[in-house]
Amino acid sequence: MNELSCGAMRHRFNFVMAIVRAAKPSSTVQKQFNHFRFLSLVLVLIPTLARAQTSPADFRSETIRFTNPAVGFAAEIEGLLQCPSTPGKHPLVVFIHGSGQGTRFEYDNLFQLFLNKGFAVFSYDKRGVGKSSGTYNGVGPKNSPMMIPLLASDAYQAIETVRNRHNIDSTSIILFGASQAGWIIPVVASMTSSVSHFVILCGPTVTVGEEIYYSQLAETGNVGIAEAENRMKAYAGLRGFDPYPYIATQKQKGLWIFGAKDHSVPTATSIQLLNSLTPSVKRRNTIKLYPQVGHGLRNPDTGTFENYEPYMFDWLETNVARK
Repeated sequence: MNELSCGAMRHRFNFVMAIVRAAKPSSTVQKQFNHFRFLSLVLVLIPTLARAQTSPADFRSETIRFTNPAVGFAAEIEGLLQCPSTPGKHPLVVFIHGSGQGTRFEYDNLFQLFLNKGFAVFSYDKRGVGKSSGTYNGVGPKNSPMMIPLLASDAYQAIETVRNRHNIDSTSIILFGASQAGWIIPVVASMTSSVSHFVILCGPTVTVGEEIYYSQLAETGNVGIAEAENRMKAYAGLRGFDPYPYIATQKQKGLWIFGAKDHSVPTATSIQLLNSLTPSVKRRNTIKLYPQVGHGLRNPDTGTFENYEPYMFDWLETNVARK
């Protein structure tokens, strides 16, 4: 698998940032969608920056198509399954999209890391993007009660398509995603007992409307993070999708990774909600807070990115059984 050099990735990152800064939304809804695209672009690009390349594992890859027969929203989805060539069954990581028009390569900078650790990986083009049919729609408060479960159903069909393959350990299926995926993953986990674990980076546990309201306050720079979170508590607008009922009934072990200086996701409130879970559910969740970084796990003072991968893989090795 070819990897972009760090220099090329920095160039790509700067180019994307220029596009985002130049965007001038013509409506509130468009502003919300541009906000989500920004979150996705940052979280997709930054993990590769300043990372040393690792020696590639020997693996096999296969293009796979599957159908989501959702009434009125049916789609043919195309994805890529990659599996280590070593014999036996491998735990599977299914990558869940953040916001924006993500393809099967949205997290390609992480594929090699997982393959080197003996995990199979499956990723797919979001509906209406790349070689997947259906219609792409952004997510805002109004359409989120429909869109989040629909995107979750795509992920469910992805799991059902690949979990019983001879080289996949169907008892160890891990969901991985960032930002908007923090709303989608709990829904997917509630749909199937096949999911054993999940990892969420900078994912909100508040409603869609609250997250957007918070980010609109905090990202201006005129309101500090603490004040933005306090004002969010009085938010009286349309809330949209709420992930908490799904998280409150979760059966899987989960790892939540946050940055304390996040101007896009209200970290303190999100952690507070996780800590308010019943003891049995709370014990299933591990929270890792990096105090000096914000959304995308980027340090706003130095511009460097948190090296979260060693902690994540230690957590996976501790919690995911191997066959």
